[in-house]
Order: sequence, then C-alpha cells, then structure tokens
Amino acid sequence: MPKPLKLLITYNYGEEPILKLLCAKMLEDAFRRREDVQVFHTGEIESADADVVFNTLPLGDACSGRFTVWWDIEACSYHKTDYFGSDIVLAPYSCGDDYVYPGGKTFLFPFATDPNHWVRDPEVVEVYDAGFVGREDRNRCKRVDYLNYLGQYVNLLRTDQIERGVPVSRLLSSAKILIQVSGDAAGGVMETRFFECGLIGPMAADMTATNRRDMEWAAEPDYHFIAFEGKEEMVEKIQRMLADDKARQLMFKRAQANYLRRHTYDVRAREFLETIGFLKGPGLPDFHTHGEASSLWKSLYSMSPTVSAV
Repeated sequence: MPKPLKLLITYNYGEEPILKLLCAKMLEDAFRRREDVQVFHTGEIESADADVVFNTLPLGDACSGRFTVWWDIEACSYHKTDYFGSDIVLAPYSCGDDYVYPGGKTFLFPFATDPNHWVRDPEVVEVYDAGFVGREDRNRCKRVDYLNYLGQYVNLLRTDQIERGVPVSRLLSSAKILIQVSGDAAGGVMETRFFECGLIGPMAADMTATNRRDMEWAAEPDYHFIAFEGKEEMVEKIQRMLADDKARQLMFKRAQANYLRRHTYDVRAREFLETIGFLKGPGLPDFHTHGEASSLWKSLYSMSPTVSAV
C-alpha cells in the first residue's frame, strides 16, 4: 500500500459560522473520507512537507509547496489572477474569455453536492408548486424579475436567510419544483445551487450564453432538469410539469442518479486525485476544451517518496 497523500488546506475557516457548509469545507470532508489522503490545516504541517497545497477562498494563509493548487471559486465576481501561477488552476465554471485561465494546466472543477447535507425529506408535505431559497439583492435583477413573473402563475415559496444544508433541504422539500435563476454577474454562470439542491427535488434552471456549455456538460436539459431561457418558457414548462406527476417524478429520479454518479464532492475529490496523477483515471475536463477529460499525469512519486500513483 502506498503512503497517503499529504494534503495541506489553507483557506480561512473564520467565516464558516456565518456561511455554513462552505463548498471548500465539503470538499475537505470528502478528502477526509478517503484512506489514501491525510488532510492538514495551516499550522499543522509545513508547506514544504506537504505533497499538495490546496488554496482557495475564503483566503487564508495561502502558500506554495511541492505541488500547488488554486480553486478560483469566485470567478464570476473577480478572477484571482495572482494565483494562476500555481501548478494547476481549477475553474468552477466558464466565465469571461477562456484566455483568462492559463492553457495546459486549467481544469473544470465545478461545485457539487453532498448527500449528507442535501436531501429531500419524504415526511414534508408538498404545499408549494415551486420553491426558491437565495439572495435577491445587488447584481440579481434578472432573478428578481423572473421570480416576480413566476409568482403570478404558481404558488411560490420564496425566501432567504435559511441555514444551508438540512434546514434548506427540509424547507425546499415542501415544493414540487425547485427554481434556479442565475444572477447577473458575468452573464449568469452555472451556480452552486444547481448542484447542491439537485438532490432535494426536480429543478428548473435557466440557460444563458455564459452557462450553456457548462450546464450541458453537467446534465441533459429537459431530461435531468427543466431548461428555460425566457420568462414565458419558464412558466410554460413548469406548469406543464406540475400537471404531470409521473413525468416530474421520473425527471427527479434521473437527476438524482446523475448527481450521485457525477456530482458529489466525493467524485470531485477522486477526479482531482486522478488529475494530479495520484490515482489512475481520466481526471477532470480540460477547461479550454471541455472535451474528453484529460489528465496531467504528473507523477507525484517523482516529487515525493511518500506518494505513489495507484
């Protein structure tokens, strides 16, 4: 058996009590569930002794090591280009011109879901036609407009300030269809909600010029989720699905299978390990092509005697 990979996590946990269930925290939990990875926080191990240094936001004591990674999770608001010199860069979605990210070492690494925290509660009665939990301030004018329009036609659950994870899952379990409308930032990227809430109920999500390629990579429109581009199409498709319980339940069943097979943080962790060459496998998709998944196949064994590709 090869020795475990030593993974140093540097992001800042000071914001966790406010944000709850940070995406980076759920990814860390996935790494911790693996027997072949040892996870350390800043201060628990020197960066020079780690096999991989993983940096992302909320930004803590970011540093470099034998092999350095940057996950650019706030790309829709600003790119942290000063970290693009890392050995590899992980992009959560397509955002702006592709040339922003360095070629040859940037991989698509979207958000994901965790069935330990996000799940439909079968004991909750469905009292709403549709449900949305999320922010409607600042650069979310399109979202407000679409939700206002939808609320004229269906019984809509619409709120915010609900703790992420189980509390949101229980609340949204009272809605027959969950709603995703992108914010205005960067033209409407593929959002965290599309992944996290996917295990709670069937979803209707907007397709934009910015997110289309990512969304079609993640799931099949109108097979795994209700896809719409305009307000009228949104209402028409949602009303049609509300009138057909069998079709709605079948779509949700397909979506659940897709999320569990491809879009959990356990899957993301494994694909990351494949990409850096610690495990054998196809790895993450190359960001600039979104074609067949490709791998750096950098042999960490050559960098550290504690790591061996398996």
